[in-house]
Amino acid sequence: MNRRAAGLLVVGAAASRLWLDLCTSVVLPGTGVSVAHVGTLAVMALCVAVAVHWRKNLSTSMGALCAGWLLMLVVGALRADAAGAAVVGLRYASGVVVGMAVAATWTRVHRRVWPMAMIAAALFPVGLSLLMLSGDRWLELHDTWRFIGPYSVLHALAMAMAVVAAVGVGVAADSQRPGLARGAGLAVGLCALIPLGASATRSGVVLVGTAVLVTAAVQRRWRLLGVLAVAAVLGVVAVPGLRVRTVELVLALGGQAPERGWEWLGTGRVAIWTRSWAAFSELPLMDRALGTGLAGYETFWKAKEPHSEYLSLMYQFGPAGPLLFVVTGVSAIVVAVRKRRASESALFIGLVVATLVTSLVGSTLLVRLVVSWVFWVAVGVLFTAALPASTE
Repeated sequence: MNRRAAGLLVVGAAASRLWLDLCTSVVLPGTGVSVAHVGTLAVMALCVAVAVHWRKNLSTSMGALCAGWLLMLVVGALRADAAGAAVVGLRYASGVVVGMAVAATWTRVHRRVWPMAMIAAALFPVGLSLLMLSGDRWLELHDTWRFIGPYSVLHALAMAMAVVAAVGVGVAADSQRPGLARGAGLAVGLCALIPLGASATRSGVVLVGTAVLVTAAVQRRWRLLGVLAVAAVLGVVAVPGLRVRTVELVLALGGQAPERGWEWLGTGRVAIWTRSWAAFSELPLMDRALGTGLAGYETFWKAKEPHSEYLSLMYQFGPAGPLLFVVTGVSAIVVAVRKRRASESALFIGLVVATLVTSLVGSTLLVRLVVSWVFWVAVGVLFTAALPASTE
């Protein structure tokens, strides 16, 4: 198998995350093992094999960052005593190996193919979600009826649709894409926005908005930026669940506390952040410096994941965790800008920035593998800008 064929296989494997997230509650007969877990392990095995075989194509920077992540995970595993450590370690590691495989096999052809593979893979989950809107797959959460669709978890639907919308509308906003690709991306992306809006999940809206606006800004499409900004405001106003929750945020910025107090701002996020941080701050110096190991956040307030990737990484790995996350995203963007490939990589820059921003209010890499894999695909693509043209 040549590098181009291997790269296309990795592209398909990465896009399969949209299908795997539909299967978290489906188990293999007689085993009790989730189909999604088996699929994740299969993708990881494929990506490890590909990355090892074509390791010479990895840029030094990309290789160093991935090694840093893997070393951090090993240290986190050695320090871990939480029950969910193994699962959490696999979640983080899966994204890293996907990124390595992408960077090791990427070509200019794949830069065009991966977004379209995501859009094609999204046809089934988006179509199924639209069909189920009139059904009973709704739940009442935080005084709002929210759509859960074919997924077992509300935010699994929301972030899957957010990723599809970000990629689809991002392709439409990318002036360097062919007209047919831009039309297909816009159609699928707009369809994904419907179930996303019905889920009333603000973090998903933040992901889409940031990705698309950055994609347009990198290509200096200022008129389109204005149109998108107006459309975003109208969309939030038109969806009751989003409107109510956004008004709460706007009032809070003006100094008015939510009805149940400041701790309940962001549907309780402030309470989770402040109380878990207080517990972390009371730990011995060594635990604060190196973290409490994989899944260490379970030892803090109500065993909740901290609803912020930066805090999640801090609790598990110490300051090195959030620092490595930021360095990974920012350095990938810097490579593309320095090599004068920012315009052709606009969509991928938008996806990296969107992940960094959304991670402020959600544990995106920890619990939403569809976001994690997209982030690492984008990082892998951006680092190929550092390679000589002959190797790409």
